[in-house]
Amino acid sequence: MFTVCLPPSSVFPLAPSGMPPPRLLRSVASLASVNRGKVARVDGVKKRRVQNGMVYTRGSAEDYDLIANITGDEGWSWDRLQYYVKKHERWSSPVHNSLNLFSPEVHGFRGMTAVSLSKTGHSIDDRMLRSTEESSEFPFNTDYNSGHPLGFGATQVLFHIAAFLITINIRLGAIYDYFRVLRLLPAPSGPGVRFNAVEYGEIVDGAVVSRQIVVAAKEIILSAGSVGTPHVLLHSGIGDDSILSTLGIKTTHHLPSVGQNFTEQPLTVIQWPVNDNNTTDRFTRNATLMAEFLDEWKFNRSGPLTSSTTTHLGYLRLPDNSTIFDTISVG
Repeated sequence: MFTVCLPPSSVFPLAPSGMPPPRLLRSVASLASVNRGKVARVDGVKKRRVQNGMVYTRGSAEDYDLIANITGDEGWSWDRLQYYVKKHERWSSPVHNSLNLFSPEVHGFRGMTAVSLSKTGHSIDDRMLRSTEESSEFPFNTDYNSGHPLGFGATQVLFHIAAFLITINIRLGAIYDYFRVLRLLPAPSGPGVRFNAVEYGEIVDGAVVSRQIVVAAKEIILSAGSVGTPHVLLHSGIGDDSILSTLGIKTTHHLPSVGQNFTEQPLTVIQWPVNDNNTTDRFTRNATLMAEFLDEWKFNRSGPLTSSTTTHLGYLRLPDNSTIFDTISVG
């Protein structure tokens, strides 16, 4: 297999024309190349590009099953993908599960991707859990990665993300920086359309100064993000023939949905003052203390930096009669 590592991002899955935008496609990102993705992209792997809050979330089983139903491919269904999900995961918990904060049966324990609960907590954690007991509006969810994410539960994090990137670097032998995939090249012979090579170029001051081609021994994995993936596919002639022809790109596979149905995940941050000094401000505003905590994480994998940006995560569903659907259509 020819594989090239790149910054983690959401993958835009290939879909038949007319596919409605799934609600939680971002959660499919880490799985898209496991089942059906067959292409790759070269890009620089830089530390500043892998800051994603370390939150580990798979999304809803309903969304995976929706993709399976629309494509007619059961390989995309939640149940069929769980084999791969568990295979790549290495779950470890820093706490005893007497608090019922996760479900061991939905996790894997022998994979490469280290997943856990936050090792450090906050002073309001207990209040958060009590609120789920007191209000039916915010129910407690033992494990939101079970495929049924509605409710609030303890955040699961990729606290070994840096160590994971080091492992990837060793296993691949090299990570190419300042190179970018330009297009995928079809095999010169064989049944149907089959891509077996990648053309990439060296980028200097934003311009391509040289081009090279590498041929895959088995398969190519494309994981270039929600914008980069269709960009590479379209330049490779995979897309809507009417659009490609106007750009002077020869069509290799007519697939009108490429580059369409883009959805984004909005984010709103709410901040307020508290009468407690046990917050992240105590080290994010203190360079000396931050350096100490960073060393603690590097050598012991402990300390405040093992915590994600949040200790709890919740999924809520808008009611069918919500007024927001008067102005926004889905599907």
